[in-house]
Amino acid sequence: MPNDERERERASWRAVIRQTLAMTDVLEGHKRRCVRHALLYLTRVGWPRGIRYWSVAARAQSTKPQHEHVYRRAVMAEALLMAAPNEVDAILDQAVACAVTASEHARLTQLDRELDLDGWARYLAAGVPVVDLTNEGNRST
Repeated sequence: MPNDERERERASWRAVIRQTLAMTDVLEGHKRRCVRHALLYLTRVGWPRGIRYWSVAARAQSTKPQHEHVYRRAVMAEALLMAAPNEVDAILDQAVACAVTASEHARLTQLDRELDLDGWARYLAAGVPVVDLTNEGNRST
């Protein structure tokens, strides 16, 4: 999928989330479910080869990578539901995915149960080095 097409798709999912948050005649539980699903689709745009962040191990393996939310989707959804309209874009900017191995995914999931970490701090604590494919440089995680 060409880069400009991915950007249009990302912009569309962001608009879906903004519109969902603005709805006044929708139950909060329905909003929550819609926002969580839209966040999933937002982070899956271009999956897997069009994803910006990959763990070093996932790049080296020949099996299909696991889709991992850098910032936990449930945490982002709750933040979006409580956010003022001018805060939404900053939260949506955190909706990024990272391709990881199955064992790295398991470590990150276990870490979620043990520690209150989010974002790249989870990757540091789990010992998962990540490469940013936009510049082929290692993230300073």
